Amino acid sequence: MPRQDPQLVLEQTPTPTYCSDSLKFTATLTPASATGTVELLEGASSLATQSLSDGQASFTLAPRTGGTYSGFIVRYSGDAEFTPQETPLLPVSSAAKHTPTSVPDSSNSPPPERPWNGMPVQTSVSGPL
Repeated sequence: MPRQDPQLVLEQTPTPTYCSDSLKFTATLTPASATGTVELLEGASSLATQSLSDGQASFTLAPRTGGTYSGFIVRYSGDAEFTPQETPLLPVSSAAKHTPTSVPDSSNSPPPERPWNGMPVQTSVSGPL
């Protein structure tokens, strides 16, 4: 009996990714009964290999200094029933995390002092009417 073609999906979290975030990848193979290993690659560089457990394997990478990664793929080794597979390239970029500038709360502050507060106002107009 010929081997079957399983479906292999690679997902990355968190999204968006910031420089201080670790990257977590989950490779999911359907059907979950497939056995074997999946290898995580950045571009052509192998980063790690994990055995499948219930059709899944997870990888966590330490934070980087930012910028765009080469892109990630996973390769499934195949087994007696299922053919080897490879995911399409998954682009990932990281950015500096925006930290909002705090503005002091002025809701409980008294109004600024004005020397004319409470004084009568006198106006005059000059010129032709």
